[in-house]
Amino acid sequence: MKSDGSVDEIGIQNLQNAESAGWPVFDGYIFPCVGANCPSAHDQALNVITRLREVDAEVGTLWVDVERLAWPTDKKQNQEFISEMMTEIDKCGVWFGIYTNYEHWNAIVGVNWTVGPNRRLWWASYDNHQDFTGFKPFGGWSRPDIHQYSVSIKGPCGVAMNQN
Repeated sequence: MKSDGSVDEIGIQNLQNAESAGWPVFDGYIFPCVGANCPSAHDQALNVITRLREVDAEVGTLWVDVERLAWPTDKKQNQEFISEMMTEIDKCGVWFGIYTNYEHWNAIVGVNWTVGPNRRLWWASYDNHQDFTGFKPFGGWSRPDIHQYSVSIKGPCGVAMNQN
């Protein structure tokens, strides 16, 4: 999902390519559109999952990005948006997690607001530590599942990539 509320067809193609190459597991990523002219959280989640199913792309985890970019300042409204998206993803039977960090989560929904038990956390903290050093609990998470520790490094074939 792109930040304008549309399904990312390049992302869909990348998932298909990964599957064709024999990758056993791959994840999807939703960058929610949170502006006034965006589809509802329900519709964004449903549109992504419908498109994944149309091309037989089954993701291990569907990650929902919660970063301070265009989110409204109303934390209650943001909590309701995320809850609505989670509810739809759950109804579709897809496992999902949240991509965020302490500062973003606190600014968007409040540090103590939780998404419930057993929700995965992809912790974005660009500290160059390949472990969970420096993590402090928030949002009901006592530890992350994945740590993104660096961004935009030069990867294979000169492609910029992040490290997790």
